[in-house]
Amino acid sequence: MKLSKYLLILIIASSIVLQAEEIGFVSFILGEAEYKINRNAEWKALDIDSIVHETGIIKTGLDTELEITWKHNNQISTLTSEQEISIKQLMIDASKESSWDEKFTSKLNTLFTEANSNEANTVAGIRKSEVELDKESELHWKTEEEVDLKTGVDAFQAQNLGSAIQVFKAVIEMNPLSPDAEFARAYLALSYFLTNRKTEAKEQLTILEKDFPNSVLIEQIKQGIDIIE
Repeated sequence: MKLSKYLLILIIASSIVLQAEEIGFVSFILGEAEYKINRNAEWKALDIDSIVHETGIIKTGLDTELEITWKHNNQISTLTSEQEISIKQLMIDASKESSWDEKFTSKLNTLFTEANSNEANTVAGIRKSEVELDKESELHWKTEEEVDLKTGVDAFQAQNLGSAIQVFKAVIEMNPLSPDAEFARAYLALSYFLTNRKTEAKEQLTILEKDFPNSVLIEQIKQGIDIIE
């Protein structure tokens, strides 16, 4: 009788494991982390290439950094020390982030194209109101080594994010409150986000919100600050 009950438990447990969909795997781990396939299962240590399921739960230890790569889109979710979260919630958060960065990129590219096609002596930028160019102020910030924002945007759109980041940082340094710097900081935040440097991405968005409160991208900026962990 006891053997029958034991076999029944094994069959049920095996059935649960088989039914749980494999949706990602551990692509990076530093420190210790544990995982269970559902709330009733036992915790087991995670290792590189460990599979995670939609029904699973992850718990990270002290000084831990862990990355999950999702099978359906190769997007990466990052967990840090002393977190406990269900895989389902982690996927929901990843979906929100993905949707945010795609919309932000699309709108930013559109605004940059519009600004570049404007041949008037005003700068459309990404403000709600156009900003007249102050020629003396503009000349004050120009140097022989002035960097062209478009070079950075071209690199960003070509997925050469390392080069793009360097250009955007240089543009910001020339005049942090200029329309070009507004574009550069927005693109810089996205570049950091897309290279999984989320702390730096959130920092750039926070500066954007402070320096350009009237930006037409203010809603996307605030949304990014809210969803980036």
